[in-house]
Amino acid sequence: MRGILVGDAGTLEHAQLTEFASESWYESTILSTDEFSAVHVHHGERAPASHQAVETGSIRYLRHGIIRQCSYDSEKELATELLDSPESVLPKLDGSFLLCVFDDDDLVIATDRLASKRLYTSTDPFIASSSLAALARHQTDPEIDPKTVGDLLTFGYAWNDNSLIKSVDTMPIASYIEASNQVPRRYSSYVSRESNGSQSFVDNVALEYRNAVQSCTDSVEAGDHMGMWLSGGLDSRFAAKELSRSRKNIRTFTYDGNPADGTNVEPAKRIAAKLNIDHEICEFTPNGTAEYLDKAALLTDGMKTWRYIHGVDYIFNDLSDNVDVMLDISGQGEVFGDDIFSETLQQSNKADLVDSLYHDLAAFDANKILKTPYSGRQTTAKAIDNAVGNTVYETGSDVIYANYFRNHYRGDLVGSQVDTRSPLTSRALLERTAALPPKLRQHYFPMTGGKIPQPVAPLKLKLARRTDSLSDIKYERTNLQPKWPQPIQLLGAAYVKLRHDRYGTKANWYRSNTTLRRTVDDRLANMTELDFINKHAVAQLQDEVLSGDDDALHPIAVLSSIGSWHQQVM
Repeated sequence: MRGILVGDAGTLEHAQLTEFASESWYESTILSTDEFSAVHVHHGERAPASHQAVETGSIRYLRHGIIRQCSYDSEKELATELLDSPESVLPKLDGSFLLCVFDDDDLVIATDRLASKRLYTSTDPFIASSSLAALARHQTDPEIDPKTVGDLLTFGYAWNDNSLIKSVDTMPIASYIEASNQVPRRYSSYVSRESNGSQSFVDNVALEYRNAVQSCTDSVEAGDHMGMWLSGGLDSRFAAKELSRSRKNIRTFTYDGNPADGTNVEPAKRIAAKLNIDHEICEFTPNGTAEYLDKAALLTDGMKTWRYIHGVDYIFNDLSDNVDVMLDISGQGEVFGDDIFSETLQQSNKADLVDSLYHDLAAFDANKILKTPYSGRQTTAKAIDNAVGNTVYETGSDVIYANYFRNHYRGDLVGSQVDTRSPLTSRALLERTAALPPKLRQHYFPMTGGKIPQPVAPLKLKLARRTDSLSDIKYERTNLQPKWPQPIQLLGAAYVKLRHDRYGTKANWYRSNTTLRRTVDDRLANMTELDFINKHAVAQLQDEVLSGDDDALHPIAVLSSIGSWHQQVM
């Protein structure tokens, strides 16, 4: 487990972070004062740019990740200013990082704009940790939080800064916390304004994205090999185009999944060939998923279902042999307007916003499994109460930024093996896309009563059409070239959905692969021993998956991921 563990010197156990380090070659750095102590587990000489330790006078400073833009002459100067005035320093920084600085009087630890390097905190004692497992080991009697389990079952991710452990919080995006004031404070927000958008909006987004990718590549040593995942989709082809423009000798990787029948493999191969990029199709198997389920659960703190973790065979066996740094575009579709519909945010009041967000984002009724009281609508209402914004639309967009995007960075799978760069944490890009006009966000077709959605956000489609030679390569979700308008794309998406078992791959694996099913069922058994889980309801869901219900795998996968983490940590 890479990252930082920091807290009161008298209570901190450094070994409780290194205990969960997944690779024997990791290195660690320890810094201390009389009052505070910190350990940073990192990649050592394999990725020297992604970690830094500074001792200047009485001040101790650790950086986990990369600062791509900074107005200070040195990190010694940055450390001093950050400890003294975090609220004025952090908005000036750009990158993907955790920053930790302390002396004998106080401690500050801060996340980047999308919290791409996750962090958990507890107040009794005060400890901050990149690893939920390491922090849980510092608790006297840690307990799984049923409400967080309910959120994971309902939405697929945790809301409202909650973690799996009671009394342990997840740090918000763009925030910092001080030992002297243990309430996290956000230093930036990216609420979407209901603007009509100028003619140059798409041009400006494309330019800021290009600059963000260029900034990522500029932070990588000339001799290092960069790579990225490449599907047949629009996000990754746009990223690959920009990466190939700013960096030579890059490599792309595709796994055969969603569906596992080659649908996304052929477009990816054509994109790589057009860009003259070395390309590899990675092994992705049910046996590999079973083998690495526990490792993946630990690296994602039990809060990311294995159903949506892909390519683990290649990640843990081969990735570091072929690339030094991966470009991470997690959440790019949502930044460009996908999945969160304009109509969802365009409500007349906050009560209607609660209903619309819940309707759009809830995937399962957790009360089918939980014995304790739970309400997904109450979770949504709390998120809205905590959000910033002057209008209902702005409030809803802040809910999305504060809760939805952070889940994309929950895992450290790729980062556990190689260094990563995240262009979407760019301040300029986020500020630009915050003005995303509703007409460029994904929405429903007119006169369908909110029943028939566009297959892709208009902004994504417009950006894909700017990729020149790539625009004649079919989009794997619709099997059509990006040049076709939304109604034709919808027909293509319907055809693909009918023809391909698009999201049933893992359910088929569970049904047909004994090794995977036994692994999952064993972790499920661990969860069903908890007194707030209905064991009989879980058994019924298992039967439903085996009988052909792909959707029933969602709660099974969520609970078995939590069960794996619980088994290893608690």
